[in-house]
Amino acid sequence: VDPNNIVGKVLRRVVRSPRHPTITLQFADSTVFQIQVEGYHPNPSLQGIPKELEMDSSLDNIMSACGNGQSTIDLLISDCALVRLTDKAFETKVRQERWDQNHLGLALKFDGDPAWHCVWAVVVEHDREEGGHETFRSYEDVYLQPISPPASPSKPR
Repeated sequence: VDPNNIVGKVLRRVVRSPRHPTITLQFADSTVFQIQVEGYHPNPSLQGIPKELEMDSSLDNIMSACGNGQSTIDLLISDCALVRLTDKAFETKVRQERWDQNHLGLALKFDGDPAWHCVWAVVVEHDREEGGHETFRSYEDVYLQPISPPASPSKPR
């Protein structure tokens, strides 16, 4: 979906999934969108290497202030775009390799805040025997997906 679809909307809640690499954005007009990872499959047997969403620290602070959907915020989205990022990917288990990897991130700008805030996806493996340090890091594209809001329960007559 075109990120411009959320420009002009007031962000009310932000919820990060504890099980899947998704962030749900709930808006004042009752529309709901998710930031999702390209190629991610919710079935554990088809997930492959774990994928995670990362973001800049200022956006992480905004999301933390929202209490993972427990409290509301009122932030007007003044701009939103998919941006091409280039990061260093690496593999250290077999070969000591590093390479530049291009990927898409989602950049958000809030009214009254001159800074852009970005969300991107990583694919990470950790060494279980060597203190848990990263042995592989790569990147995936993210995208914005509209989600149907949950149906409200019908009222008994």
